[in-house]
Amino acid sequence: MTSKISTAGGRPNGRRASPEVKQRFLDLVHEGVSIREASRVVGINRRTGQEWLNGRAERVTVRGGNKAIRAAVQPVVGAPRTFPLNPRRGELKAPALPVSSRYLSEEERIRIADLRREKKSIRSIAAALGRSPSTVGREIRRNCNPNVRPTHPSYYRPFTAQKRAESRRPRPKTRRVETCPWSPRRLSRRTAVVR
Repeated sequence: MTSKISTAGGRPNGRRASPEVKQRFLDLVHEGVSIREASRVVGINRRTGQEWLNGRAERVTVRGGNKAIRAAVQPVVGAPRTFPLNPRRGELKAPALPVSSRYLSEEERIRIADLRREKKSIRSIAAALGRSPSTVGREIRRNCNPNVRPTHPSYYRPFTAQKRAESRRPRPKTRRVETCPWSPRRLSRRTAVVR
């Protein structure tokens, strides 16, 4: 079987490659020819050859208001692959883990912001939420916007507060003893001397 060398300079011409071309490409690669050389010999783009061998993830492109979806392709040889999630479509959001009721939820933070805009006091907000006034006051102090005055509507932003709280929560955290230059034995001796 003879194959023609593409004169298109490696650019795709919009036509699908025939099954014979694909088989010829795979035969060349299995004979030890590089993907680049095998692609050049059969007249396909190097990327097309790589996708035939390795597979490809689903790709979404938007041009001129039109949305085109290229389906995922499994590799020709080897085991089926799972492709990484696409962060632009929001697939990377991890499923929400159940959080203890000890922590304020996003709904409670939104309620705090709404009641702050209504000029409610910290004690009345705490009563509406069923929380301690110190919890609500600490939440507002810890997650406020220090660049605006406390009466400004954007002084407390609930979604920013939720993100900040989630960033402070991850475990495992390094223990304070591990960051301290003193060993636990030396600390225990020092506290014994102080007492």
